[in-house]
Amino acid sequence: MNTSFSSSRVPLRQVWPPALVSRYRAAGHWRGETFPGFLRERAERFAGDIAVVGGDTRLTYAQLWQEAGRIGAGLLAQGLIPGDRVVVQLGNVPEFVTVVCGLFRAGLIPVYALPAHRLTEVAHFARKAEANAYIAASSYEGFDYSTLARELQAQVPDVQHVIIAGDAAGFTALAVLAGDLEQLPPDPDPQSVAFLQISGGSTGLSKLIP
Repeated sequence: MNTSFSSSRVPLRQVWPPALVSRYRAAGHWRGETFPGFLRERAERFAGDIAVVGGDTRLTYAQLWQEAGRIGAGLLAQGLIPGDRVVVQLGNVPEFVTVVCGLFRAGLIPVYALPAHRLTEVAHFARKAEANAYIAASSYEGFDYSTLARELQAQVPDVQHVIIAGDAAGFTALAVLAGDLEQLPPDPDPQSVAFLQISGGSTGLSKLIP
């Protein structure tokens, strides 16, 4: 059980005026589609088509759906629960897609950090989002993110879970995540917050945008 946060954690809400909701639905712009639902439908319609290309990696839509399920179920098996916030710091690599889709399938909330961010920014995001997990590559463009992960945990103890793509260096390796697919939650409310994006941060540390 995840006991790192109490009910005092700031809830994620994005409230839309009812008139705007009605207008967007009537126009067909809002169709009640969720990220898990989107991926599931594409995996059924285009199962054998290529969805992800990166280096030597090729994933079909069906494989992406399966890999997202493995990662999502594995994160829940680690002790995360739907609604938890997870800082994701991955570059332009296939794992970015599989991890984010896995978070969506598990009902977890990605908090996006750029590869160029360092401890000051990542710790800021983790504190503001009240995150309790961090996912990164072992290294990207010559930078060691495993060391950053240790420094992050020292500064933000609530970040109890660290998942590393590549050499895990004592953390949990992304490749070994596994769990019960039956534990994945149903699709979320289409109007719920999907992720936390960062602002430009031109006047200081970036804000988090639901």
